Amino acid sequence: MLRVPSDASAAEAERVVSEALAHSPAALVALAECARREPRRPPFAILSARCNRCGRCLDLGCAAISDPGGEALEVDRASCIGCGRCVALCRGGAIRRPG
Repeated sequence: MLRVPSDASAAEAERVVSEALAHSPAALVALAECARREPRRPPFAILSARCNRCGRCLDLGCAAISDPGGEALEVDRASCIGCGRCVALCRGGAIRRPG
């Protein structure tokens, strides 16, 4: 059985994965275009007051997000291309565009 999320939201992806796992055995395949091919937009930042250090943004594997060991994770503004994929993963709403 093949299931494809109806949109690119994290909630929809979680719904499809949960549904697939309920009908084991299941094979999960994730397909996405490389964000590095997208046009550069203003970079994001992590608001330290809202970051709970859960690490969900790190799971994305983005080279612009790191854990320097302080009170919050960080986005390297020089590396961030502003694709916004990390925003949907942050349940604390800590990842935003500055300003």
